[in-house]
Amino acid sequence: MGSIWKAICSKRAASLAAKNQFEKSLAWYRRAGNEEGVAGVLLKSGDFEGSITAYERLGLNSKAAEAAMLAGQYQRAAKSFLADDQLDRAVEALVKAEDPDAAAELYKDRGMKDKAAAVYEQAGRYNLAAGLHMEMDNADAAIALYKKSGNMAKLLKAYEKRGNLGAAAEECKAAGDFGLAAILFDMDGQKPAAAEMYAASGEMGRAIALYEEAGDFEKVGDTYRKLGKFNLAAEAYEKSEKRAADAASMYSSLVMLQELDRKSFDAGIICGGVPKEGEGLYLGTNGRAIVSVGADFEVKWQTKISGQGQPASVETSPDGKMIFVGTDSHQGDETCVLLCYNSVKQLQWQKDFPAAVKALEITPDGSRLFAAAGDEIRCVDTTGGELWQQPVDFKAWSIDVSADGQLFAASSIGGVIYIMDPDGNTKLKASFPERVHTVRHMPGNGNIAAGVGDNAVWMLDEKLEKKWDFTLSHPVRFVEILPRRTSVVAAGGKNLTLLSPEGASVFETTFDLPI
Repeated sequence: MGSIWKAICSKRAASLAAKNQFEKSLAWYRRAGNEEGVAGVLLKSGDFEGSITAYERLGLNSKAAEAAMLAGQYQRAAKSFLADDQLDRAVEALVKAEDPDAAAELYKDRGMKDKAAAVYEQAGRYNLAAGLHMEMDNADAAIALYKKSGNMAKLLKAYEKRGNLGAAAEECKAAGDFGLAAILFDMDGQKPAAAEMYAASGEMGRAIALYEEAGDFEKVGDTYRKLGKFNLAAEAYEKSEKRAADAASMYSSLVMLQELDRKSFDAGIICGGVPKEGEGLYLGTNGRAIVSVGADFEVKWQTKISGQGQPASVETSPDGKMIFVGTDSHQGDETCVLLCYNSVKQLQWQKDFPAAVKALEITPDGSRLFAAAGDEIRCVDTTGGELWQQPVDFKAWSIDVSADGQLFAASSIGGVIYIMDPDGNTKLKASFPERVHTVRHMPGNGNIAAGVGDNAVWMLDEKLEKKWDFTLSHPVRFVEILPRRTSVVAAGGKNLTLLSPEGASVFETTFDLPI
C-alpha cells in the first residue's frame, strides 16, 4: 500500500510540475519521499543550487553535473562528470570554464596526448599543442601549429625533426612563404636558392651577403638596383664581366655633387632647414646650390647639384654624418629624386620619386626619414628602403617631427594639417581657410607654428586650435624655430622677421636678394 501511495503522489507531483505549479509539486514529491523528483522540480523552477545539492546528496553525479552545466558552474560540473567516469564531458565543462590547462591535464594524465593537443589548439594555445605533437612524433601537425603561433625557433626544430629541408623549402616557396623558404634553403645549404628567397621576402641584406659569398655579383648588383642604391649596384656590376656596360651606364647617370670655388651666391633661396645640432641654416637655391649659412648669416660653404633639377628640400641626420636632398625637376625632364650623401659629400644612394620632394624631416634617433612628395607622405629608412606611403589632401608641402619623435606634423597646399605617428597613422586632422605651406613644432609645449596663406604665421595648440596669428608685411616662404630662443623665423621675398613665442615682432631685416 505504501508503494502505491508513493506512486500516486509522484504522479500527482509530475502533473503539477508540468503546469509549472512548482510549490505544490514539491509538496507532493516530498509526501511520496521522492527526493530525485524534488531535485528535478527544483531544476525546472530555476533553483539550480538546490537541485545540484539534492542530486549530489543522492549520488546522482551525472544529473548533478548536467544541472551544474545549466547553472554555469562548470568547475563543479567537471568534478561530478569525473565522479561519473564521463571524462569527455568533464573536459567539455573545463573548456567552458575557460580552464584549458586543467582540461588538457585530464587527458595528459591518462596518456591521451592527442586529445590534450586538440584542447590546447581549440584554446589557441598553439605552442603547447605543437609540443605534444612533437612528443608524439607528429611533426606535420606541429609545423602547422608552430606556424600559427609564429614561434620560428620551434618551427624550424619541427622541420628538422621531419627532415628533408629542401623539400620543405620548396613547399614554402610554392605557398608564397618566401621568408620561411629562405631560412629552410639556408639550413639545407642551398645558398643561391636561399638568396633568391631572401630577396623575394624583402631581406635584401641577407640576400646580398649570400650572393657575394657565392661570387654572383650580377645578382648583387640587381639587388642593390632594386633598392635604389645605384652606386653600390654599379660597383657590383663592375665585378661581373657580363654587366660591365651596365656599370658604366649607371655611373654616368648618377647625380653627383660639384664643389664651387666661391663663398657667395647669386640665386634666390627656395628652401631651407635648421641642423639638429649647432647654429645656422642649410638653404637651397634656384641656382641648384645647397648653401651652409652660419649663425651670423655668413656663407660657410656651398655645393651645387649637376643637371637641371634643383634642390627643393634639405635635411641632415642627427649626427651630421648624412645629408639628404630632395629635388624638383620642373625646369627639366629629369625624374625627381631623394639623394643621400655622407659628410664628405659622397653619394650613398638615390631614390626616384614621382613628384617634387618639397620637404624632408628625420626622426631624432635618425631611423626614419619623412618626405612630402606630391599628394602623399612617404617614409624611408636611412638606407633608402621604403617603409610606408600615406595619401594627403592635395600636395603635401611641409613636415616636422616632434622632439621626442613620437608624432610628426604634415601640411598640404589644400589647407590641411595632419598629426601622425611614425607609422603613418593619422591622430589628428584640421582644415584651414588657406594653404598651409610650413609646420614647425615649438620646443616643450606641443604648440605648432604654421605658415598660412601668402604672408601669415599662425600659432596652434596641441589640438590644432589657433592661439594667435601674425600678418607680416612681406611674403612668407618658410617658417623655422630658433632652437635655443624658441623664436619663430618667417622669411620670404627679401625679408626675414623674428617673432616671439607670444606672437610679437622682435626683429626684421632685409636682404639684397629674394629669399
